[in-house]
Amino acid sequence: MKSTHAKMSLLAITLAVAGLLAVAFLTVKEDEYRESDRLAWYLMTPAVIAKVPKISKDYSFSYTPDDNYGYEVNSIHFHSVENIEQKRLLLEEYVNNKRPQLDSREDELNVNSDSDRKELSVELIHYTRSRK
Repeated sequence: MKSTHAKMSLLAITLAVAGLLAVAFLTVKEDEYRESDRLAWYLMTPAVIAKVPKISKDYSFSYTPDDNYGYEVNSIHFHSVENIEQKRLLLEEYVNNKRPQLDSREDELNVNSDSDRKELSVELIHYTRSRK
């Protein structure tokens, strides 16, 4: 009897935690966050974005959910980038190496730059509907 009660308690706790994580994930809106925001980072950052080489100490992540346009976007944004052209080439090399691992019908990986503001970003566009 005690074993059954313990199993039921564990099941209830597991379901409660899973429910809380599901609610947190479903209520995520467009947001900018940092790696130190562990829950947001864990829930919203795909591995291909999480593993982008950190080319600046000042960086943040963002997530834009599908707003009925058929895609969602995950990005990493680097601010105050020194040697921006050299760093852009490093990010392009990373992106070019990762593209073959993505499903080209569903995912697009790009490097964006703003030299005037000394900013670079890598964005993953995930298409939630088929593209024509």
